[in-house]
Amino acid sequence: MNIIKKEFDVDYSINRIPSIVKKLGYSYKKGYIIYSKMPDDAEIVLKKKLRFL
Repeated sequence: MNIIKKEFDVDYSINRIPSIVKKLGYSYKKGYIIYSKMPDDAEIVLKKKLRFL
């Protein structure tokens, strides 16, 4: 939000920003970390382990 204020000198509420971003043709998503040591089949291994719980 501070970036929008600095660059464009306008104030938008945090709830309004995703709809503006979507209207511009972009998506508003949170990033996630992909660990370098994670095996390629980590999702499959996790699903197998969760079946046994």
